[in-house]
Amino acid sequence: MCSSDLNFNLTDKQDVFITLCSVTGQIIYEQSLTQHQGAFEQTIDVQGKAAGIYTLRIVLEKGVVNRKLIIE
Repeated sequence: MCSSDLNFNLTDKQDVFITLCSVTGQIIYEQSLTQHQGAFEQTIDVQGKAAGIYTLRIVLEKGVVNRKLIIE
């Protein structure tokens, strides 16, 4: 199984929206969290996804975090 681990910690309660998109904009993973606080751990299954660069986007009430994920 091919997977990627996503981990973060929030000190304040916030709504969170997580997406993983291909370079063409296709959403291959999304999750919403309502008023989340504390540690978050999730394994994202990328089995069968085409090799390439994907964008992980985490939208928080206090900002946005973008990271690249490379699938080989």
